[in-house]
Amino acid sequence: MIIAVNAVAPAFKPAAPYFLEQAFLIIAAQQPQHQFIFIGFSKTEQSGANCSFLHTCKKIKSPLAFTYWLNYQLPALLKKHKAAIVVGYNCCSLRCKLPQVLFADDAAFLTHPLFYTTRWLRFYKKNTGSFLQKAVAVAASSQFLKNTFTQQYAIAAEKITVVYAAATAAYKPFAHWNQKESMKDRLTGGKEYFLYTGILSTQQNLINLLKAFTFFKQRQKSNMMLVLASTTDADASFIKSLSVYKFKTSVVVADHLHEDEIWQITAAAYAVVYPVNYDAAGVTLLQALQCHTAIVAANNTVLPEICGEAAVYCHADDYNDIAAKMMLLFTNEDRRNLLIAKSRDQANKFNLQTQAAQLGQLIQHNS
Repeated sequence: MIIAVNAVAPAFKPAAPYFLEQAFLIIAAQQPQHQFIFIGFSKTEQSGANCSFLHTCKKIKSPLAFTYWLNYQLPALLKKHKAAIVVGYNCCSLRCKLPQVLFADDAAFLTHPLFYTTRWLRFYKKNTGSFLQKAVAVAASSQFLKNTFTQQYAIAAEKITVVYAAATAAYKPFAHWNQKESMKDRLTGGKEYFLYTGILSTQQNLINLLKAFTFFKQRQKSNMMLVLASTTDADASFIKSLSVYKFKTSVVVADHLHEDEIWQITAAAYAVVYPVNYDAAGVTLLQALQCHTAIVAANNTVLPEICGEAAVYCHADDYNDIAAKMMLLFTNEDRRNLLIAKSRDQANKFNLQTQAAQLGQLIQHNS
């Protein structure tokens, strides 16, 4: 059987998450009797002989071009390569006759329209219900997202399986304390730091994070730093805002990083601070849990579902509350150590091998 996985994405959205690429490589290794065609993924040397890559890292700028890709170019490509089933990432082809499994990790357009341009917002509002109906099965990245789909689109709950994201095996605590110190030396001149990892944009509530850090610095009078890290480029408007920030010399922007660099920065952090307004997968926090790093997270969307008791929670729209939770971990080392201890058990609930096997079974069952 030939299994196609389509991860071609709009240009304004991040590429398919790294964990999803790794999960499908695991599935391919577990099912050597099948051929896998990865469309839009980055090519990797880790792939097996039964894997091929087409249109690597392809991004599409306009909704019209994306619709044409989904409904005309993709079906032709699948027919050419004799695929038997296709897995889509957040989108399906509405003209493809093959069975389609949809992996979904986002529905921010329903509650946070400012994340989108007018044309892309219209695209997702118009088509998402049809994508969900067209798919023979849906893998949602969280119970939060499953509930969103069943309530908003009246999709039968049994059609949707929760398949959580997971951090890759690369995310782990440092083996020796001197590795952590070396990372801090390179990044912040040896100073401790709070870490935010994700899209570097004002839409990610980073202005409130900067306000909270200002409050923290004024109250604590410490040399603590704030590191903002991403695998993509920082948004120009955010960098412009940061240029006039009072404590800009205490902020490090590290963008366009490789996953291995994100791991090291996460493992060396004093705590991860993640006060975003929307996240339906929680990959950043899964990575922090696996690195046994303390977490301050917003009390919304999927984040409490992912972290359980291994985080302290804040109100994302209240920078005073974000600052209060940062100060709590800074002044109460016992509380921070308790979160680190709880992170070990919490991380074990989200194993990449297990999640990959669950996704592989879903594909097999619907092929």
